Amino acid sequence: MDVVTTAGGDMFRAMHELLSLGHKTFTAADVLQLATHGGAQALGLPDVGSLAVGNKEDLVLLRATDLNLAAAHDPIAAVVTSAHPGNGDTVLVGGTPVKRDGHLTTPSHPTALTASATYLAGQVRRLDR
Repeated sequence: MDVVTTAGGDMFRAMHELLSLGHKTFTAADVLQLATHGGAQALGLPDVGSLAVGNKEDLVLLRATDLNLAAAHDPIAAVVTSAHPGNGDTVLVGGTPVKRDGHLTTPSHPTALTASATYLAGQVRRLDR
């Protein structure tokens, strides 16, 4: 399925779609696990995708006070069913903030994309060894 042509191309939308399509198979927690730790495992990145000692510090912090997330009784379900990229407050890539207070820490999108591409290329080179 080509997600970008049928829905938004971000991970939040992909999680929402997976939960909708597999509603009798997956729980929200299953979908979040697949999108984080499961995705890292599939890519052969053992130190990404979960919070653990020694793992890379890649982290997305969402504003739980935004209207679409504020009344959630189940924060995991809220992330999977209701969150979107606009809820992102802070993003760390390899421990370095690339977004803070809802704004990129670099002056332009290309710089942030270059930083992300460089980081991912380093991960791929590490796996090729």
